[in-house]
Amino acid sequence: MKKLYIIYVFISIILFSACDKIGIDQIDMPHDSSIIDQSCYLQSFAKIMSKAIYNEPELREFIKQEALQRRDLDFDVFYPWVKDTEIRDGLTLEEIIKEYDSDNELEMIVMSCPLLTILVPDWSWVSDECFSPKSWKTDSPDVGVSYSSSSDLHEIYHNGKYVFSMQDGEYSDAPILIVKNNERIAYNGTTKSGDGIY
Repeated sequence: MKKLYIIYVFISIILFSACDKIGIDQIDMPHDSSIIDQSCYLQSFAKIMSKAIYNEPELREFIKQEALQRRDLDFDVFYPWVKDTEIRDGLTLEEIIKEYDSDNELEMIVMSCPLLTILVPDWSWVSDECFSPKSWKTDSPDVGVSYSSSSDLHEIYHNGKYVFSMQDGEYSDAPILIVKNNERIAYNGTTKSGDGIY
């Protein structure tokens, strides 16, 4: 039994060190956050979100307005609470994002990251020239999307493509959204209907 566990851990390390090389839908493993590095899922969502945010002006405005409400005292958009909100032409946030999910990863991402959140960072405290959600002009599609990871170097995606990286402690005058797990909300499992309990 101990041998099987060691083999399982070894295979897990190999698979997740290659998360850029294969789609997350090809990994058939339990979705326990203590085993799986969620940054692979957050990275995939960041890529999908960067395509949607680039192409959807209504989505940009929705994310801004939702962030400004500061429901958890930060400029966060908590995905489980807003995914069913209608954004454009009768389509919900989730339905719009699915339009840009060419690899059909969204369901696995949401299941693996129940605290999925989009942060609209306020860097105006650094300088008046830095980005703030309050002054975000959502008519421009030039929005970067990054994701939370253990690395000091953060990849930025624009319309689904990697464009550059930022070091910890660097700030931008352009809008950059950050996909992360919410650290202020607790997840307590699901109801019988499959809805999350927060």
